[in-house]
Amino acid sequence: MLVGGVATLKLTPTTGYADNSIQWQSSSNNSVYNDIVGADTTFYVSPIISSTTYFKALIKNGANAVCSQPDYTVLVSDPLK
Repeated sequence: MLVGGVATLKLTPTTGYADNSIQWQSSSNNSVYNDIVGADTTFYVSPIISSTTYFKALIKNGANAVCSQPDYTVLVSDPLK
């Protein structure tokens, strides 16, 4: 749990990923996700976040179909509340 700051997310595949097969996405409500421009590698460092944010990485196979969607939740809370 964070009070605010950046999150570093990392994928650790056992066999590697093909070029252009990863796209990170983020959501504020865990329902509607949007692509993060330029976030297409095995790791992603967020800008400063101050509210709970949901992330997932779309991993595509050679046919460009999504074959995996690992997700991450970064909880942000105010310890004074």
